[in-house]
Amino acid sequence: MLERSRMWKQALVVMLVVAVLALTGCGGGEPAEQDAKGDAGKPIEIIVSHNHPENSPEHEGMAAFKELVEEKTDGKVQVKIYTNLQLGSMREQAEATQTGTIQITQQPTAVLSTFVTAYELVDFPFLWPDAETAYKVLDGEVGELIGAEAEKEGFVNLGWMAAGFKQFTANKPIRSAADMRGMQMRVMPAPLLNAQMEALGSKPTPIEFGELYNSLQQGVVDGQENPIKTIYLNRLFEVQDYLIHSNHGFLGYGIVANKGWFEGLPADIQTVIRESMQEACEVEREALSKAEQDMLDEIEAFGTEIIELTPEAIEEFRQLVLPVHDQFADRVGRSLLDTTYAQIEEATK
Repeated sequence: MLERSRMWKQALVVMLVVAVLALTGCGGGEPAEQDAKGDAGKPIEIIVSHNHPENSPEHEGMAAFKELVEEKTDGKVQVKIYTNLQLGSMREQAEATQTGTIQITQQPTAVLSTFVTAYELVDFPFLWPDAETAYKVLDGEVGELIGAEAEKEGFVNLGWMAAGFKQFTANKPIRSAADMRGMQMRVMPAPLLNAQMEALGSKPTPIEFGELYNSLQQGVVDGQENPIKTIYLNRLFEVQDYLIHSNHGFLGYGIVANKGWFEGLPADIQTVIRESMQEACEVEREALSKAEQDMLDEIEAFGTEIIELTPEAIEEFRQLVLPVHDQFADRVGRSLLDTTYAQIEEATK
């Protein structure tokens, strides 16, 4: 029964996306090559989806992408952005991009890892020393290696954005790893995130993001992990008494396009899309950096207690979850993990 319900839900999402494409002139069952190039004098239209409100850094980045592409092509390409899970759950948007009913989507690497396991690398706990290092490594050889794996599954990786470092929130204080034992903690549906929580003695509970606020409010789960920006913009602090400043993982976003559609575009349009997305990533990263401290201050002003873990507590967390690296090394590729370690070491010299 659950499987049948899930299939019906996916079918409804596909129908919604097809209807959207038809209204915007991108659907109609035309071959991908013809859709990509468009009719003579008719703009190429790109459907872009993401999961965030319009006042988020992620949307600011994608809005910059729209502006840049339309300006650089003199209006020959038009970009339509769908926000706030309008085109389905995170997984459903990724599926729709893989099949080509959405052209470009921005999704957490944990979500993309269910299609391309190499994306799991980004979510390894305590891997990245800081955001600048993560961006530098992902913009280079490591990102190219992940992109090569993505192409095997029908995606083209266009760039990397981020929500920042993840923090725990809960309705009880967490000052050591021992405090997390037995807690029901929400995670995105991803094996690595399950393993991370299990290593801490918690009970991982996969819940779709759109259901998270109500699940916290109703006590379905005791806590969750997300960056400050996500906690703030989605008002999760309203239903959580404590925010634990742990910086235990980096929540990155891969921006992926449907491979068949992208390769059917004229070469000059492909170049514009790639270059514009790189510029848009810089816009998003800067916006996130500027906003985080103000958001944290407002969360604290609301009455949520901010717990700063001691260096000893952070090291305790780190030692407990480091075995997850080895546990998932073969899934992402040991050579990819070793290259990442080497690139991080080089970037932090």
